[in-house]
Amino acid sequence: MMDKAREEDTDFDYKAVAKALSFNMGGHVLHSYFWWEMTPAEKASKEPVGELYDAIKEDFGTFDRFKKEFTQVAAGVEGSGWAALTFCRDTKRLGFMQIEKHNVNLIPDFPLLLVIDVWEHAYYLDYKNERGKFINAFWNIIDWEEIDKYFRTIQ
Repeated sequence: MMDKAREEDTDFDYKAVAKALSFNMGGHVLHSYFWWEMTPAEKASKEPVGELYDAIKEDFGTFDRFKKEFTQVAAGVEGSGWAALTFCRDTKRLGFMQIEKHNVNLIPDFPLLLVIDVWEHAYYLDYKNERGKFINAFWNIIDWEEIDKYFRTIQ
């Protein structure tokens, strides 16, 4: 697009392209995490494992406290968006993000660990407009072993 605009000596709307690129690439990145972190319920462990479990205990006290806070973050996303668990490489602490639409404004040194898509399209067929039920069901299909493996690589 830019090359064509330069060839034709016309203006190029960088703002619109950057916004569209952020939305579409963000959607790709977030969905890649979302699909990767899930497993069939019969294979899912009910709680985190390994170093991730230790970090959750350190930063939140208990897994139940972590789960409650993450659920609140996800339920509190206004409109369409995502909730994410992140890790700050500088402070070595876990934290949460809310992401509007797909526009991932990635923060350096804060890789994503766990994301949940709380756009209605993610849950409407099974849960209608009951986002809370979807979030609660999500806890039963998380592949904590894979997330722990990834967590160990980003520290």
